[in-house]
Amino acid sequence: MMLLDLYTRLRRRKLILGSTYNLPLSQVQIGNYLGLTVVHINRVLRSLRSERIVDLDKHCVTVLDLERLVNMARKGGTASSRAICDEHGLSEAAD
Repeated sequence: MMLLDLYTRLRRRKLILGSTYNLPLSQVQIGNYLGLTVVHINRVLRSLRSERIVDLDKHCVTVLDLERLVNMARKGGTASSRAICDEHGLSEAAD
């Protein structure tokens, strides 16, 4: 949600034109901001990367699949948790 929010705000103000923006925060800083552990932040970023939704490399965020990112933000959950729920037919219980 945070990555989508930053992307949307930057696009709205025309501070970025494409799907890439700078995020000069470490995983520790992101975790502190969101109130989450670094381990959780790392897992979420890794799942977003492996699902080809968002890539974060050297403080540069690239939104690879905006539609899926928006859907995840609306429904909650991470890429890997959604995939696990769908695999086991638990998508309705997870919503």
